[in-house]
Amino acid sequence: MSEQLQLSLMPSEQAYLNRALAGQTLWLPQSKPQWLAFLSQADELFYGGSAGGGKTDLGLGMAFECHQRTMFFRREYTELTDVVDRGDEIVARLGVKFNHQRRRWEFGKKFVQLGALDQPDDVQKYQGRPRDLYVFDEVSFFMEAWVRYITGWRRSTDPGQRTRVLMLGNPPTTPDGEWIVQYFAPWLDEKHPNPAQPGELRWFAVIDDKSVEVPGPEPVEHHGETIKPKSRTFIPAYLSDNPFLRDTAYAATLQGLPEELKQKFLYGKFNVKTPDN
Repeated sequence: MSEQLQLSLMPSEQAYLNRALAGQTLWLPQSKPQWLAFLSQADELFYGGSAGGGKTDLGLGMAFECHQRTMFFRREYTELTDVVDRGDEIVARLGVKFNHQRRRWEFGKKFVQLGALDQPDDVQKYQGRPRDLYVFDEVSFFMEAWVRYITGWRRSTDPGQRTRVLMLGNPPTTPDGEWIVQYFAPWLDEKHPNPAQPGELRWFAVIDDKSVEVPGPEPVEHHGETIKPKSRTFIPAYLSDNPFLRDTAYAATLQGLPEELKQKFLYGKFNVKTPDN
């Protein structure tokens, strides 16, 4: 790890690396893409691509190890069962289990809470509740407006705590999910005039309710308002990166999908056209 990267880490992240060297962590990244994502400096990070790339594990590991107040979403509550099971496995040695009544794991003042957006009006349930990490698992099943609304409450009173949004997912399978391709266009849109490399930071400011790419983190003046840009990046993840699944029969299962879905779920290709239903 370079000295420059170490100097840019928040105290909680540096403490995590110290625990990792001492073998005292609950969770460790299992691939290079997971490490890159875990230590990314981006305010908004999209991690994903093919199925089986370790997306949910990354979200839980990041929440348990480096954040104080996490909100972890899936589209429906019924989809959170496997998240609860995996989270309980990660924290088992602490004697902590998921609190089903409060829908979260609790460690003193620290917590990881699970939520869902079964109905569009559900976004209002999360208004005004500050969190330093928001995780959207299978983000293409969420509407862009929901994500932007909920993450507007991202903040922390601890100056040493990084605040960020982690979006996890595969290439969208419905037209409603295509927004994610444009939101991360420098990495995912093959027609983008200035493509970005995986993990490269790009900066965006919301101007007249549109997300506009700007040259860097310097504030932007617009109609008397000072707008501070936020950074984004995309890190691809593939089945071949996951040591727990890459040598199983899962790849053969994905090969049996219809061609459009195989290109998306096996190879993580975002430029395959999604047909309208």
